[in-house]
Amino acid sequence: MMREERKIRGERVLVHNLSGLILATFDRLSSLTSINISYNELEGPLPNCKAFQKASFNEYRNNSGLCGKMSGLRPCYTTKSSKPMARKTKMVIAITVIGCLLLLFSIEGCAFLTYVRGRRKQQQAVAAEHI
Repeated sequence: MMREERKIRGERVLVHNLSGLILATFDRLSSLTSINISYNELEGPLPNCKAFQKASFNEYRNNSGLCGKMSGLRPCYTTKSSKPMARKTKMVIAITVIGCLLLLFSIEGCAFLTYVRGRRKQQQAVAAEHI
C-alpha cells in the first residue's frame, strides 16, 4: 500500500463519504500539496504533511471528530490518560463503587448481628445457670 501512496504527486485531492479515523499514513505523502476532506465524518488528529498544514478551514470543515492545532479544531489529547472520562464511564464506576460499599456494609451488618445474637444467647445461658 505504501508504494501506491507515493504515486500521488502534486495533485489536489477532493474526498467525500469517508468516516472513521484519519490515517497517519498521510504524513508520508510529502508530494501532496492540496487536499479537501470537508463534509466527511473523519476523526482524530490532522496528519502532519504539507497539504494539511496549508489547508484552510473550508478544506476540513464539517468533520466533527477532527482535532489539531488548526483554526476551528479542538486540540488533540496526547495520551489516553489525559482524555476526560466519558460521563457513562464515570457513572459505571460510581455505581460499582456504591454497590461494593453497600455489599460490604451488609456483610458487616450481618456479621455484627450474628455476633450480638450469639453473645445474647451466651449471656442468657450463663444467667439461667445462676438461677
